[in-house]
Amino acid sequence: ISLLDEERQWFKAKLGVNVESTDRSISFCQYAILDEKVFEVENALENEIFANNPLVTNDPSIRFYAGAPLKDENGLNLGTLCVIDNKPKKLTSEQKDALEILASEVVELIQLRKKNIELEQHKSEIEGILYGLQEGFVYQDTEGAILKCNQNAEEILGLTYDQMIGKKSVDPSWRAIHEDGSDFPGETHPAMVSLRTKKPLSDVIMGVHKPNDEITWISINAVPIFESTKNTILKGVICTFKDITKNKKIQDDLLKIQEHDFISKIVAKTKDVIVITDVEGKTIWVNNAFEKLTGYTIKDIFGKKPSHLLQGENTSIESVNKIREGIKNKSVVDVNIVNYSKTGKEYVLNINLSPIFKEGSKTEVEYYIAIERDVTELMKINEEKEKQHENLINSQKIAKIGNWSFDVLTNQMDWSDELYSIFEIDKITIDKNNLYAEYLNKIHPNDLNLLNTKITEAIKNGIGYKIGHRITTSKGIKHVAGTSEVVKDSKNNVISLKGTLQDITELKLRDLEIKNYDERWRFAIENTGDGIWD
Repeated sequence: ISLLDEERQWFKAKLGVNVESTDRSISFCQYAILDEKVFEVENALENEIFANNPLVTNDPSIRFYAGAPLKDENGLNLGTLCVIDNKPKKLTSEQKDALEILASEVVELIQLRKKNIELEQHKSEIEGILYGLQEGFVYQDTEGAILKCNQNAEEILGLTYDQMIGKKSVDPSWRAIHEDGSDFPGETHPAMVSLRTKKPLSDVIMGVHKPNDEITWISINAVPIFESTKNTILKGVICTFKDITKNKKIQDDLLKIQEHDFISKIVAKTKDVIVITDVEGKTIWVNNAFEKLTGYTIKDIFGKKPSHLLQGENTSIESVNKIREGIKNKSVVDVNIVNYSKTGKEYVLNINLSPIFKEGSKTEVEYYIAIERDVTELMKINEEKEKQHENLINSQKIAKIGNWSFDVLTNQMDWSDELYSIFEIDKITIDKNNLYAEYLNKIHPNDLNLLNTKITEAIKNGIGYKIGHRITTSKGIKHVAGTSEVVKDSKNNVISLKGTLQDITELKLRDLEIKNYDERWRFAIENTGDGIWD
């Protein structure tokens, strides 16, 4: 395998050649990469280009050369897969085809390695994004048990990672409450509702008791996660939540406060943007965070409607109408909206707009208070997460490689889409609880003991493994190869295995074909009755 740069050719892999590289100026491969097909020199001494080449006139005395170009996904020739000999030769059409096939396999392996490196980088980036979110993040299985969480989730809820993992939304120890102080049953938790309805929920307010009995108020978003883009088989649910304890306290306090100057003393320094408007929607007060974000001072906006200064061409009419409808109905509104600063900078706000009723009245509004948070970066992160997830799926499909995880305690397996394709299992109809049993059923009987031994040793010793084995499908036997690593809890106990599995059937079949050719040749030699010497 010869790769060429500007000045040299480098032998990335070689057999029967001792040198690591040569000058590009004397290489045969510099001509081979210019062709689309196999470039062949039957006798270099009779070729006007190579007759005086030092690789021909001196050691290694090349006479025959054939090279197939290595073309990457962008159509660029990187080098060649070549064969040489010190005797003149001529390849058959079958041999040329074989060389081209092998060259394409080399390129696929190069690209696969590149994709694997990119996938690991993306995985690391996604983990960094999740743990860098300002909001709490938890990933729960279909039973509502927490499988993963970030550090902010631990801090907001006052629990350690070990206390979080495995805890379910229906666990009564959360002691969750509604805003009016009534119980918030676990079955009505946004995560459980989202799992039942297969629909997302947003901005559900909940009070949670910390271990020290302190109540933390959170605003929860729940999004169901499916095993495929067809949105039929649930994989789990992702919940993000923000600590709104401070904001809620501000709202509760403002209900009791009538003097605007007293309001400013309480909320002027909060990091969230706060805007207070009268019943006509005209601004009567903003805090310092508003001035910092928008560039407008209280003098700029006093007596004006915020929408007249802040909204622009990309502001959603739907979001505007939602705000208007909430004001009309005197109800709380929570919405994301695109606004613009004084300098024209676009940003996305999460606005929670609440009516403040006059003391003693439940219908007469005195003013409205909007608590706003800049979520521009969070929106970008979510978009990037979706792109990275799509790239991951596409890369696995191209490489015929899938990833999996196995819960040691429950024997529950989780597969990527490509594994269903490799095993020829319909992910829409298969019961996830039976996936592990179906997986074992697909293992070739002669390889099942090997697999069980590998799994048992990995759990016992806490060390991952590599394996190659066969599986049986409706189309026949396939060969797969994969790696596994263990996941441990804080007590160093193995709680799950995860890894990758790749379909290498084509490679195995090619190896077998080459072996058969070799055996036939040996058989012919042994049975000719002629003396043969080399």
